Amino acid sequence: MEWASLLGVTDQGAYIGECVGGEEVTFSSRVLSYGSAIESQGIACYSGSAALTCVDLATGHGFDVNRAAFVKF
Repeated sequence: MEWASLLGVTDQGAYIGECVGGEEVTFSSRVLSYGSAIESQGIACYSGSAALTCVDLATGHGFDVNRAAFVKF
């Protein structure tokens, strides 16, 4: 059985979890308050007043998401 860490983003907020055999198991969940950040496995997310921004720290690629748009960079 293979385990992998994950960082998830839902309409309820960002969370850190585990994935085992393709099935997600959430072990920590919370709303990411404005001005807060979370990091896992080289992916960092920051919750700003305009959007939630998540970035792959190795490549600099990521996305901004808010109620109006989803923009990849």
